[in-house]
Formats: sequence, structure tokens, C-alpha cells
Amino acid sequence: MISLVGLSLAFAASAGPCDLLDRAAAAQLLGTPVTSMDPSGPEPDEDTGANRTTCTYMAGQAMLIVIRLDFPNAAAARSAAYVITADAASNA
Repeated sequence: MISLVGLSLAFAASAGPCDLLDRAAAAQLLGTPVTSMDPSGPEPDEDTGANRTTCTYMAGQAMLIVIRLDFPNAAAARSAAYVITADAASNA
């Protein structure tokens, strides 16, 4: 089963996605101890135009991916949110 959870946070510019969720919190969400954490990025996100960094938490057969998108300004973030929302609605 795949579950997607959208979450919007404001945080310090230096915080990476692995800094936003510690191993204990990831284990609680996954229901089993985290065996590995793998950060990656930053790299351009083709869908939104933002810079994307990720942190992948592995726990047995379970996986949790935290994605941080950095937009150049608020207008770009609002525009991407509209596109993502519209795309999700059209796929429902």
C-alpha cells in the first residue's frame, strides 16, 4: 500500500529533509525501527521548478520519503501548489 501525506512546513533555510524528521519519529510512522537513512540532492525538480532534496528512511519492507522543495520566491511556490492541486484533481 502506498500512502501520500502532504505537509507544509516553515523551517530554517539550513534544515535538510533528514533534519525535519528524526529516526525515532520515522520509526513510529513506519511501525518498525529505521535501518537506514539516505539523503540526496539538491537537484532540480522538473515538475515544480524548485530545488529538491530528499531523505529516504528504510525500515524492513517499509519506506518513508521526505521531500523538501525550495522555491525561488513565494509566487513560484503558489504557482507550483496550484499545478500540483489541479493535477491531483484531474487524476482522482
